Formats: sequence, structure tokens, C-alpha cells
Amino acid sequence: MKLPVKGVSELVLEVADMDRAVHFWSEVLGFPVVDQWKWEPGTSGFQAEQFVSRQHPYVWATWLYVGGNTRLGLWLPRKWTPEERRIMEQPVTSWPSPELYDEGGKHVHFALYIEEEDFDCTFEQLQSLGIPVTIRPI
Repeated sequence: MKLPVKGVSELVLEVADMDRAVHFWSEVLGFPVVDQWKWEPGTSGFQAEQFVSRQHPYVWATWLYVGGNTRLGLWLPRKWTPEERRIMEQPVTSWPSPELYDEGGKHVHFALYIEEEDFDCTFEQLQSLGIPVTIRPI
């Protein structure tokens, strides 16, 4: 049984230096920046000193358009609290806090692209295989 996947939706890489990574992927390779997520003071898991950069102050994630339905995410590492680390060791479907879904437990991840009309069928296929699935409200 093959899932009706149409390609890769996103690929996220953890980067140590946002300025350097954005320069390489955008300026050198030519992928346009389409969004950036910024650190907010008091946000759990974030350390202010890791977000000081010359070109992108307080940006912890940058999204670039790669082509088709695919985007590339560049994310800085986060420093999780011991409690957050304990939660992220559990299956993602049991996490009580939706904001942890932004990380997926690890920064490096990829997401498959599935057409909207194929979503319900794909969801049922995964459930029939015993794969735990959680739908997160957008």
C-alpha cells in the first residue's frame, strides 16, 4: 500500500550560524527567503545569547523556497528545559503542549507533501498500519 505522496513538503536543517546559513542558501545558491521566525523574550527553550546575529537579530528559523511544493527550513539549536526534554522523549502523539510540535523532538526533519484531497485516505492508511497520528490544529 503506497501513500499518495506528491513529493517533499519541507526539509529542516539545524544550523549553528544563521547569518552564514542564510547567506549560503539564499545568496550563493539563490533560494529566496519566504519567512523568518523570531525569538520572543521569555519563550521557553530559547537563550537570548544564541540569537544575536549581525544580519538576522533574534531569528531562530528561516524558511526558503526551493521549488514546487518544497521549502527548506534553517533552524538554530534550542536549549530545552529538563522537563521539555523528558516530554520529547515520549511519542509525539502524547505531548501535552502543542508548541513542542514545532520542533518534532529534533530540529532535523522532513515532511511529505500530500494533496488535500488525499489527506483523509492517507490518515486512514496510517491508522490501519498502527502508526500513531495526531492532527494538530493550525
